[in-house]
Amino acid sequence: MRVLFLLVASLTAIVLKSKDKSKAKKRRQENDEFPERDHQPVDYAPDTSSWNDKAFVLYILVRHGLAGLLGWCYLFAFCTLRLVGGAMSMQTDNGSGNIISNVGLSPLLLAASGILHESRIYRLSPLNKVLEWTIVALFHVIVATGVALLGVGASALQNANPKPSDLQLVEIGIGILTASWAILCVWTAATLFKGRRSSSRNAIVFGHGTTLLMAVILALPFIGIRVLYSLVALCTRKAYLNPVTGSLTVRILLSFLPELITTLLFIAAGIRTDQVARAARAHDRQDTRRQRGTKHIAPEEFAR
Repeated sequence: MRVLFLLVASLTAIVLKSKDKSKAKKRRQENDEFPERDHQPVDYAPDTSSWNDKAFVLYILVRHGLAGLLGWCYLFAFCTLRLVGGAMSMQTDNGSGNIISNVGLSPLLLAASGILHESRIYRLSPLNKVLEWTIVALFHVIVATGVALLGVGASALQNANPKPSDLQLVEIGIGILTASWAILCVWTAATLFKGRRSSSRNAIVFGHGTTLLMAVILALPFIGIRVLYSLVALCTRKAYLNPVTGSLTVRILLSFLPELITTLLFIAAGIRTDQVARAARAHDRQDTRRQRGTKHIAPEEFAR
C-alpha cells in the first residue's frame, strides 16, 4: 500500500512538472514574439520541485498522524508559499514576491519546531505535556510576532513614500525570526542531551524519534543560512542580495539550496519513519494490556 501511494504521488508530481515545463515553453515562445517583454524580471530559480515536495509531504502527513500534524502541515504550507512566491516573482512588480519570500521563513521555522516536537514525543518518556505545549505555544507566538512585523514593514516599503519606521519594523521582524532560530537550536540541543531511552519506551519508537531529531539537527545550519541571508539582505538593502531580483548565484546558494536541502532532509526522515505512528499505537496497546494484566485477580482467589 505504501509503495502504491508513493507511486501515485510520484506520477502526480511528474505530470505537474511536465505542465510547468509546457507553460515555460509557451512563455518563451511569447517572449520571442513580443521582445518588449524581455525587460520583465523573471525568477529563474528552479522551484518546480515544490510540486514533488508537496506530494511527498501529504503522504508523510497522513502516515504520521496527530503527533506529526504541526510539523508536516507547516512544511506543506512552506512548499505552497514557495510556489506562490515563485509565480509572483515572475510579474513586473516583484513587491509581493519579495514579501512572500521573506514571510515564507516562518512556516519553515515552525515546520522544524513541529518535527522536533514529534521527535520529543517519541524520545522522551514520560513527557511533561503541559510544559511541552507551553513551549510550543510560546515559540509560535514569537515566530508569529516576527512575521507580522516583517510583513507589515515590507508591505509599507513598497509604497511610493516609505517611512523610516517601516524599515525599523522590517529589521525588528527579521531580528525576531533570527532569535527564534537561535531558540530552536537551544531547544534541539536540550532534546538531544536529555533524551535517554527508558525501560517503558519501545526501542523502535525511540529510534524513529531519533531519526526525526537528527533531521532537525542537520537542517538547522541550512535554516540558519537562509535566515541570516534574509537578515543581511533586509538590513543592508543591497541590490544584489534581493531575494527576488538580486544576483542569481546569491539567490541559489543562500536561498534556494538551503531551503531545498532542508525540505529534502525532512521528507527523507518523514518517509523513513512513516511507521512510527503505528509502532507507537501498538506499543501503547501492549502497555495497556500489561497494566490491566497486573490488576487481574489471581485464579486461586476465585476458589475462595
